[in-house]
Amino acid sequence: MPSTPVVSNTSPLINLVGVGCLDLLPQLYSDIWIPDLVLSEYRANMAAGDPDLRIIPWLMVQPVAPDPSLRALRTLGVGAAAVITLAQASNARLVRSRQPRGWCAIRTTVDWRRVRSWWLR
Repeated sequence: MPSTPVVSNTSPLINLVGVGCLDLLPQLYSDIWIPDLVLSEYRANMAAGDPDLRIIPWLMVQPVAPDPSLRALRTLGVGAAAVITLAQASNARLVRSRQPRGWCAIRTTVDWRRVRSWWLR
């Protein structure tokens, strides 16, 4: 049975690429998913020589329409809203992100209403 995925936002990917450590992700997690909006954010900030995430075999890009209730919150970007939406829909076991409060790895077995509340404080 496949395990539940880990969902990543843009910042962890950009920062791991920046220090040449993107290949650590598949060593830590078996299933890594990103929303298509995260891929778009990454590509908009790509530097020459950065890897093209579309061709990395262990990274799965998923089409996601962010939950409208999340998009209504001004403190949450479209990529972060897509990450939360995908994590909820896929029953993700972990979310990798960096928000104004700093880096976080949210274990998604918690109540999503509490995660939303924490994320937006």
